[in-house]
Amino acid sequence: MYVVVRLDASLPEAEAAKYQDQMVINAKSNVPFSAEPVSETSFKTVEDALKAKMPAITKRDGKDALVGMFTAPNDDSNKLFTQEKYEVGAAIGWGGAQQIDNIYEVSGNYPADKCHQASFEDPMNKAFWSITVYNKAGFMFNDLANLSSNTATPNKDGTFTISFGCGEDAINNIKTTNDYGVFNLGIRHYQPSDKVSKEGYRLLPFVKAVD
Repeated sequence: MYVVVRLDASLPEAEAAKYQDQMVINAKSNVPFSAEPVSETSFKTVEDALKAKMPAITKRDGKDALVGMFTAPNDDSNKLFTQEKYEVGAAIGWGGAQQIDNIYEVSGNYPADKCHQASFEDPMNKAFWSITVYNKAGFMFNDLANLSSNTATPNKDGTFTISFGCGEDAINNIKTTNDYGVFNLGIRHYQPSDKVSKEGYRLLPFVKAVD
């Protein structure tokens, strides 16, 4: 069992250390846990092979690429389970939320040397939406890699325009220049609205290259 504790990033280092020092695990056994060592080479080989399947799934399933990838036996999403997506999901996003809590959108790669924008109506999720920029390897590469309904500046009519690699003067701009020459997007709908979960509203189709 792994226990992950996340602290508020705004906490000073000394205060975070204070909370960490107060954490205690009480076990009901004094037998040390041991596990077979993992072959890092084998693990990486399998992980890379699974991640490599994601572009084909995205091309095949479009906006439903992640549907059925993160399921649970006690909610309606279990009817959408597929072994293929389950395995790929473990590689690209271990611990992904169930569909009732979070609906994901993932894109293919866009050229990083060209401006892209997405203008869309607010999906009105019960929590919020977010858009994160990643490089080809699946990692964020700038201090500002994410915007959300909590941090993006809305347009006067209540819609949103998010810019990718369009320059500092562009509205809600996220830089995309990186060593791979391409970028991709991960979009998350936290506690999705009926518009998203039932009507199929998605943000990726609004991403367009800007001349």
